[in-house]
Amino acid sequence: MLIALTHLLAESSAVGGPKGTVTPLYLPNGSLTVDGVFSDWPLERFTQVARQPLFPEARDAVSNDIFQDVRGDHFLLEYDRVGFFNGTGNCATGPCGFTNDGPQDYGSAVYFAFDDVSLYIMAVVIDDRILNSGRENSRWGAQNFFYDGYALFFDVNNDSLDRTDELRYPFFDNATPNLDDIEISVGLNAAWPPAEVAPNALGIRQHVERSGDNVERSGDISLMGPFVDPRDFGRRTNNLDLKNGPGGVYRDAIESLIDAGGRDVAARSYDDLQAAGVSESIVKQIAQGEADGDRFRGYVIEQQIPFGFIPEFNPSHSMGFDFYWRETDRDWEPFSGNGRLALNWADWTQNTDVRSTTQGDHLFHASNWGQLDFIVPEPQWSVVVNLLVLSIGISVFRVTPAKL
Repeated sequence: MLIALTHLLAESSAVGGPKGTVTPLYLPNGSLTVDGVFSDWPLERFTQVARQPLFPEARDAVSNDIFQDVRGDHFLLEYDRVGFFNGTGNCATGPCGFTNDGPQDYGSAVYFAFDDVSLYIMAVVIDDRILNSGRENSRWGAQNFFYDGYALFFDVNNDSLDRTDELRYPFFDNATPNLDDIEISVGLNAAWPPAEVAPNALGIRQHVERSGDNVERSGDISLMGPFVDPRDFGRRTNNLDLKNGPGGVYRDAIESLIDAGGRDVAARSYDDLQAAGVSESIVKQIAQGEADGDRFRGYVIEQQIPFGFIPEFNPSHSMGFDFYWRETDRDWEPFSGNGRLALNWADWTQNTDVRSTTQGDHLFHASNWGQLDFIVPEPQWSVVVNLLVLSIGISVFRVTPAKL
C-alpha cells in the first residue's frame, strides 16, 4: 500500500458538497455482461456529461453554485478539468512531474449503470501505453495502484461531510459517520489472467483499499480481508498476504458473482477504439475534440459492485462518491512523490492533495466528493395500476356531471 501520500500542492477552499452529481442509468437485470466488451452498453442513452469546470475552479470553489450544472449520466476525465495529486501533473496545472504526451495519451469517459443486483461502471480510456506488470507482488492483487486503473470513494449513507481520516490517516476513521466510507481500487494486473479467451483481454483485479469499518471485532470480518487491521500495517508481515484474500467481506461477495458464472471486473485493450465500435462523438469527447482522422489506442474496463455486500450499499438512496484515475506510462522509479514520474493521479473533483485539513480541504475530506443519485423506475405493475386509477378517475369525472 502507498502510505506516504504527499501533500505538496495548493490548499483548496472546500464547500459542503456535492461537487457534481452523476445519475446511473437503470437497466433490466441481465442487460450487461462484464467482459470488457462495451457493445451491450446502450451508450446512445447516455446523453448528459457531468462536466467539471476548468481547473482549479472546482477545487477553489467557495459556493456550491458552480456545481449546479455539474450533473449528468456520465463524466469525463479531461486533462484541464481534473486535479492532479501525489506530486503529478504538468507545469501548467501543478508541480512539474509527469508530462502529458497529448490527446492520444490521456482521457477517459466513465459510465454508471445499475440493475436490481449491482452497480456497474465502465471506463473507456485513451492510452497509448498500457502498463500492467512488473510492479506488484502481493498475494491477492492488493497493490494494483501501481498500474493503470482507477479508484472509487463511496460515502454509502451519504452522511459524511467531515474529515474521513482525522483519527488514523492514511486510513478512514472507524467512527461515525465514517464507518460506511469505502475506497474500492481497480487496476490492470497481468498476474491475474483474464477469464475470457481473447487476444486483447487483460488481467485485472479490484479490492477494498480502505474503509471505516475494517477491523475484526465481535465476529465482524474485515471488508479488506480476513483479520486485516490497518493499525498493524507495516508491522505485521502477513498483512499483505491477507489483504483482498478469501474471507474478506468484499472479496467473498464478488467471488460469489464468479461462482455463479459472472465476472466482477474485466478489461480489454483496443488498437483503435473507434474501429472497435466506440462512436466518433464519444472518442471526440474523450480526446477533447481532437479525434479527426486519428487512431486512438486504449482500453475498456467493466466493473460490477454487488449491492448488499454491506446492507447499506443499495440503490434506495443517494451515495457520496469521488473518482480518481491512475495512468502509468513510464517504468517505475525510486519512491519519489509516489512515483511522480511513473504515475499520474487525477481526481474528478479536482482535489490536489490527499490528507484532509481542519479547513475542509483535500481528497480525504468528504465535503469535496460528488454524489451518485439513483433513480429507480416504478415497477411495471405500479405503472399499470396508476393508469387504471387515472382511467377510472377520468370516467367518474365524465359521468358524474350527467347525474347532477
